[in-house]
Amino acid sequence: MKKSMIFAALLTAPLCANAQMFDFSNSMQPIQMSEEFVNHLEKCEAFSEDKNTDFMDFDMNVTYTIKGRNAEGECEVEMFSETMGIDSLQRCHFSDDDIAMYVPAIRYVLKNMDYTVEGSQKMMKNEKWQLAMSMMMDEEKCKYFRSEVDMTKGLRAKLRTCSPYSDTQETGPTTITRNIIGEQNGRCAFEENIMQKAQDMSSIIGKDMPENLRDAITSMPEMHVKIKCKFDAAQLSQYEAVLKSMIIPAAESIEDAIPDMDSINPRAEAEFLQQNCEMDMDE
Repeated sequence: MKKSMIFAALLTAPLCANAQMFDFSNSMQPIQMSEEFVNHLEKCEAFSEDKNTDFMDFDMNVTYTIKGRNAEGECEVEMFSETMGIDSLQRCHFSDDDIAMYVPAIRYVLKNMDYTVEGSQKMMKNEKWQLAMSMMMDEEKCKYFRSEVDMTKGLRAKLRTCSPYSDTQETGPTTITRNIIGEQNGRCAFEENIMQKAQDMSSIIGKDMPENLRDAITSMPEMHVKIKCKFDAAQLSQYEAVLKSMIIPAAESIEDAIPDMDSINPRAEAEFLQQNCEMDMDE
């Protein structure tokens, strides 16, 4: 039971890239904009900067752009982000009154944000943080777009003919490698290897966290899981359908960006492989 639970957890990758304009919707993700960007925003002066961050083993690449005034005199601002191969764009237009409210709020957050569990919870209760967040979530001011999330398109195409194929997916500290070996004795040989790096979470743990919980979080060991399968035609078809069911459609609003968990099961692949394959785990 323990192995099954860990295996399912390893395969459950983040499913959505929520709206992250100025990184507010994910309270533990570092705010990457610079003070220079805020200074230009205050005057709505054209400016662009790229920020790359490795936070808790997640690579985040963000481009912040101030485009200047539009025909209505509003300030146009864009944020394009790429995380785990998922592209998202948030495009905002602010009046002078909006900027007058937003700039002091973001300056406060940049100066006072503490990237620990307790610090984030405290900031979320702050009025300035709430003001900035509400502006980013206001679809009258900001439009959000996210590309389709389909991590297994190439694999599914090869499964239909059991053609040799290998693909590696990195999701923060977790690396998943799926290999189609090829036909063996009338069945399709398939392997999946999962490696979970040892993680030191001490950087996000505040001083007030209970000691027993602190120890459990900071001592997550490296783990390796190897799955070996021999699929018949029916199982191949089922596996392809399972992978296809996990595709997250493109989003054109913040509300659309949150997957409908009634129709998407993030553990569908793990559950299928547990039922149809052999699994070895090393800790």
